[in-house]
Amino acid sequence: MRRLMILLAALLLCVPHARADGTADEWALILAALASDVPNPVPTEYQFETPDPSPAPGKDPQVMNLLLLGTDAEDMARNRGRSDVMLVCSVRRDTGAITLTALPETAMAPVDGLPGPVRLKYVNCFGGPLLAMRQVNRLLGLNVERYCAVNYASFILAVDTLGGVELELSAQECEAVGVPEHTRLLQGEQALRYVKLRWGEAVTDRPRKLLDAVHAQLRRASADTVFSLAETLLSALDTNITTSDLMDLLFILTDPQADEPLRTEALSEALSWQENAALIQSWLYP
Repeated sequence: MRRLMILLAALLLCVPHARADGTADEWALILAALASDVPNPVPTEYQFETPDPSPAPGKDPQVMNLLLLGTDAEDMARNRGRSDVMLVCSVRRDTGAITLTALPETAMAPVDGLPGPVRLKYVNCFGGPLLAMRQVNRLLGLNVERYCAVNYASFILAVDTLGGVELELSAQECEAVGVPEHTRLLQGEQALRYVKLRWGEAVTDRPRKLLDAVHAQLRRASADTVFSLAETLLSALDTNITTSDLMDLLFILTDPQADEPLRTEALSEALSWQENAALIQSWLYP
């Protein structure tokens, strides 16, 4: 099956690119390319710009929601890669409470402008982070207007700038990551291998577990380390967060007086989008 998808992806690169109103066969080729490892799987004729993320009105202004994307895009200036990691980071400005919600990135949903439904993690390939935010807002009734997207290179750089990240790994995870058993401190490339593991019950938990560990490490970090990380992030990732917003977030994340623990949740592919929307609304706006 894998060889077939790669063959279909190769064929896609050899045929004239189709418009978004193309034939079913052309759309099938694009879906096959998305499911393969071929870079830049969506031809430009199927890509489009989104004017705004369509945030839901009437939400509590104290809750700032950001979409966090881990993408395989090689060109972050263009950023049209698959998003194998998708989380909504919700920060309460008044208390500093943070909720990380893992999204069911493999769940299917229709997208305006496309001839058929696609997995949530493929939406970024067609319209970048603005389209991904719009899709998340429409499916879950949220008001996400800010995003941070990192690719593999910027992820490694950020973890290394932090001095590595401390994690509890199982013996099987240590073997898969390629580190000795009982290793606690992972460097950038090792952390990337860990978060990309796609087996076991903890598949959706690993990105949240990693961010939880980063949060704990930030709270122990010196001011110099925090500022260095901010500079590294701004130069290495794709985001529409301003420098002042990022510094505000970092100070919230590193506030030693904040007693609120980092809360982690996960939506489920087994539930409908309506059920998932009700869940995340109950977590963020009780």
